[in-house]
Amino acid sequence: MVRSYPAYSGHFDAMADVVAALDSPYLRFHVAHAASRACMQTRVIERVLDMGLEAFSLAALRERELPDLRFGRLRRTPPDWQAHLPDDPRLTALLEPTTLTAQMFDPALEELWVLVNETMYDAAVSVLGVDDTLGVNEHLLWTPKLVSAAQEVAGAVDIRPGRLLRQSETRAVVLGNIETEGFSVADPLPARIQPSSTALELMAADLEHPHLFATVRRSTSLTDNYAWEPGSRPPPGDVLCVVRRTIHEDDGRHVVELRQTTDLAEVHGSELPVVAVVPCSLLDHPATAGWRPARTALLLDLPLTEHLDLWLNAPKSRFHYTFLRVESFGRVVPFLVGMIEQDGHALPLMLRPLSHAGVGVHQAALAELYPPGGQVVADHAFLEAHDEVLGLVLAHLAGEEVRFDNRMGR
Repeated sequence: MVRSYPAYSGHFDAMADVVAALDSPYLRFHVAHAASRACMQTRVIERVLDMGLEAFSLAALRERELPDLRFGRLRRTPPDWQAHLPDDPRLTALLEPTTLTAQMFDPALEELWVLVNETMYDAAVSVLGVDDTLGVNEHLLWTPKLVSAAQEVAGAVDIRPGRLLRQSETRAVVLGNIETEGFSVADPLPARIQPSSTALELMAADLEHPHLFATVRRSTSLTDNYAWEPGSRPPPGDVLCVVRRTIHEDDGRHVVELRQTTDLAEVHGSELPVVAVVPCSLLDHPATAGWRPARTALLLDLPLTEHLDLWLNAPKSRFHYTFLRVESFGRVVPFLVGMIEQDGHALPLMLRPLSHAGVGVHQAALAELYPPGGQVVADHAFLEAHDEVLGLVLAHLAGEEVRFDNRMGR
């Protein structure tokens, strides 16, 4: 976020001060969330109702009710967050990892998630003051009264407490949120760059079935997967086209090798078979020039439901999909695999790497939003026609990447 929005860096640094004493990213996440809420949930709502909306003005706010000043107080004298943790043995496995993992967001741990969040909120309140801060969900009790008072003042203006969403709408919202998830399955992999003078044929993967694997990616999305070997450095450019393979070193290590190319047309100029992966959002980039739909899988980094509505507008169109779990080097990565069929013609395969929690959300949302018998079909049969390309692509993605981010622009 800071890279994309530099103006946000000051806020990021301020929150970093609040969580500076914590090593656990899981706990830092909760503290940042709970502290922000506690700073904003003051008892000013009670005074507004006592005074009346027409009589109240910003000048009536007290210093201890200003969120920025409350946050400054937390920043100067943060509580001992660890001391407020609940005594629950399940926390051990959540607090030890040094990076956020998909398992931390497992719906089965929601009860513990809520408990930790509430205790961190209480820790913030211990500094900000109980008399000046609403309880963690107390604002829900006051909101209907505030809305009612606002309606009296506003007259014909139609304002009301948030309505309950239909389940299908809720599914769509949840799906939209998790579509932007980023997750990691392991530490960065050892990797090295081969010079551009290296013959493409020397980058062949799988000696039994030699082929070239190529991918076009934004630089950060690609290079974040790797810890560079001595003498290697990330290739230059905002968008990279590379040929990639994994080799087994004499010392027993597996090392990913990458060789930068101009575009996919250069790769397809080789005598070896080629399989490729390209994000949907980069299909119009010059680096994808010469891509071949039959030998390419598309990374689905676009909002699925919005684009499905567009794709399925075509006559006799269907979206076939299924979920696959791929294991490579002891790591398991689930994938949504889909394909658009239009008037009997199959478009390229589409892939979306998912966390384990993300699989459940996608399954539930797709089943709810697109009932059986319609244009969205859950099946495995469509995979048969793509067996060769799919197997190679999934093996390379799961075996040579550890950090996945489905956001467009990553």
